[in-house]
Amino acid sequence: MKPIVSKIILLASGIVISLLIGEIIIRSFGLAPVTLDYNIIHNYQFVDNPKICYMMKPRSYEYVNSAGFRGKEFTLKKDKDLVRIIMLGDSVTFGAFIEQARPFPELLEKMLNEKSRSLSSPVRYDILNFGVCGYNIISEIEVLKEHGLKYGPDIVVLNFFWNDNDLYPFYFWTFLERKDISLARKNWVYRYYLSPNRFRWERLFFRSHLFVYSWALVNQLQERFSDFPIVGHPAYKNDIVAEKLQELKKLGADHNFKILICMHPTLDYDMKKPHPNYAKTKRIAANLGIPCFDLLPYYMKQSADPGVFLASDKDIYHPNAAGHDLIARSLRLELEKAGYIDRKS
Repeated sequence: MKPIVSKIILLASGIVISLLIGEIIIRSFGLAPVTLDYNIIHNYQFVDNPKICYMMKPRSYEYVNSAGFRGKEFTLKKDKDLVRIIMLGDSVTFGAFIEQARPFPELLEKMLNEKSRSLSSPVRYDILNFGVCGYNIISEIEVLKEHGLKYGPDIVVLNFFWNDNDLYPFYFWTFLERKDISLARKNWVYRYYLSPNRFRWERLFFRSHLFVYSWALVNQLQERFSDFPIVGHPAYKNDIVAEKLQELKKLGADHNFKILICMHPTLDYDMKKPHPNYAKTKRIAANLGIPCFDLLPYYMKQSADPGVFLASDKDIYHPNAAGHDLIARSLRLELEKAGYIDRKS
């Protein structure tokens, strides 16, 4: 038995040493696709949380902070007279296409603090912009949990757009359309980042560059010589908004913050066929006791021509600087109406 045991140990040792050498070689020459810094599009990268999917690279623009979000540097310090508000949302909240102007979270903070100072109130407001282009309600709530709660928010504003109940954030679909990335690698990205439960054992091995390199080679061959469709996405969940708003309400109760939902319309003023997701979300919010308001009446009151608010002529989704100013003023009124901030502070 001893010779057999010795041979088994020797064989196992040889295999382990060979794998280690292979791992060192692959890492040294950078032959394996990079997992946690995979460039999804422009300055966005996949992150190791399938519900968030991707984030901006820290300091990728002059207005992006070290945490990967737009605006000033976030600080954990919180004085007793500080009211901290977290803004969740997508590209509208982020401030897409207004690089030279302030997005509404910054404008709102400025308005609230100017009013507070004019009244000689000790209260100050700190608004953190967690909006990321293309995010859906799943990503937004998950970002709050993973990155926002540690800042101790007093108020969380969920900025809702009609497509926020999509299964995956928008830029993931954009990633799938890229022509410079093979189908095999897209399939690998899907497995690693978005389906850790379905591929949890593979995910463990993905920590090895040797495994990633070998896996990529096998799938490239499979793609070349046989049909290789991208992994099918799970079925769409019609109740995702209800599920996430319930989760948000529980987070508010557990962490002692108030919630407000701000609904952002398409800027074509199409009142005849508003997207059904708006009415659905309003009903869910009402049933949960979460204040919810629609920005459309504020836009229409300001101007009958929606074109004055467009960031570009054919873009009915993103407001310009005038639109962001209107959103900030509307949010201030709604926060006061909900009793979340004092009209006298």
